[in-house]
Amino acid sequence: MKGSAYTLTYSAILGAVCALLLTGASQLTAPYREANARAEEIRNILSVL
Repeated sequence: MKGSAYTLTYSAILGAVCALLLTGASQLTAPYREANARAEEIRNILSVL
């Protein structure tokens, strides 16, 4: 019983840490993603012209 509780706790903590890291990375790269989306939109408009 002790081993399974340890495994579940370890998995939960590892999952939370990974989720926090991914959320942080997403927040840090948000301005770059928005700028790239805007640049792609402008590029598409100019290619039509």
